[in-house]
Amino acid sequence: MKDTLTRPTRRPRALLALLPLLWPCALLAQQGTQAADSGSIVVDRHYAIVNVDNIPADSMLYIESFSVDAHVPTDTVFMRRWFAAANLARVEVTYHGHPVAGMQSDGKTLFRTLDTARRAWEGLPADRYHIDISGYDFRGPLYRWRTDGSELYYQGEWEFEGHRVRRVFVMSPNRYDRNYLFEKESGLLFFVDERDTHSDNMATGDGEHVRWRAYHEYTPLGTSLYVSQESFMKDNVVTVTYHTYRLLPRRSEPFVSDQITLPRP
Repeated sequence: MKDTLTRPTRRPRALLALLPLLWPCALLAQQGTQAADSGSIVVDRHYAIVNVDNIPADSMLYIESFSVDAHVPTDTVFMRRWFAAANLARVEVTYHGHPVAGMQSDGKTLFRTLDTARRAWEGLPADRYHIDISGYDFRGPLYRWRTDGSELYYQGEWEFEGHRVRRVFVMSPNRYDRNYLFEKESGLLFFVDERDTHSDNMATGDGEHVRWRAYHEYTPLGTSLYVSQESFMKDNVVTVTYHTYRLLPRRSEPFVSDQITLPRP
């Protein structure tokens, strides 16, 4: 099969120019909190539209991502990800050409993380791996909300900068509490507001956490839609990330290889 390269074609209506306005105080509530099952309907509609599970059985999804500090455009982080069915996954993150993070699994018994000091892979307990790999999941943090034990609370339709949105408040055992905003017309997720509250079971460091994340463009690949441009703010710095997606012939090497970095396909 031929490799497939995607180009951005579909965009939700949240734009970079609106980022300074994307705060909860800018939202005017139109309806009170409704039943939790209404929240699941909004989330399930989004995932039905993007259809990210539809990776052909003979293929694997390859993603290249460039993250750029909006104030220092030469300060870039490069990430590569391979995903296939049955939880096959590999992540490589480099900064100025040096590996700074990595994860890998064959979906069965091999669960590893990259020890950057030793420049070697080391094993992880399966449950720890599944928590850590979720931060790299191209399907987004809500993809496994049911199995993660998250609680969803639908907060109705809101007016935001002239657009109608649906807001879902999510409490997760492994993340900060978040407000998810979905555009009513398209059904697509376009903004996440991260709160300071979190589960008592969640381990937190002393550093600042992400304050918000915006999804600016979606791009089609086959019958799926993937985020091709997003941004987030942390420590009062906005970082913009650009993603490209390809379907490659499926092979086992990325998910079991001991190499620290693989050649670009």
